[in-house]
Amino acid sequence: MSAPKRVNKTKDEIAKEMAHKAKVEHQKALARRMFPLLEVETIYDGQTALNALSGYIKFEIAVRESKLKINDLLLDLKKEPDTQITKVMEALKTEFQDEPAKELSELMERMAKTLEAFIARKYINNAMSEIKLEDIVA
Repeated sequence: MSAPKRVNKTKDEIAKEMAHKAKVEHQKALARRMFPLLEVETIYDGQTALNALSGYIKFEIAVRESKLKINDLLLDLKKEPDTQITKVMEALKTEFQDEPAKELSELMERMAKTLEAFIARKYINNAMSEIKLEDIVA
């Protein structure tokens, strides 16, 4: 029987894998600390306690999230190359600095999807010969 084929991973893949393992270990440690505190009569009561607190936490996060303005967020584009895209990002950040971050983010995503759909409709009937492998695997 031959040895399994070795797969070389990129630094990013290794970092993501390590971060995932660390997150899983952290969650296991939290669960170990949480379980003894579930001193209730029934499993349902334990489930209710966990769901109730989780709901309160999610509500409080949503309230705080709704109050976040673009100006409150750290958006550091100094490490990015100075391109037309980063200039537009900075202009958008400046223009909408006092707008609610979540609402604006959702609108931007909707607009980006609309542009994506427009591009798809515009080019859907073009010949495949117009697309080169380099266009896909850049």
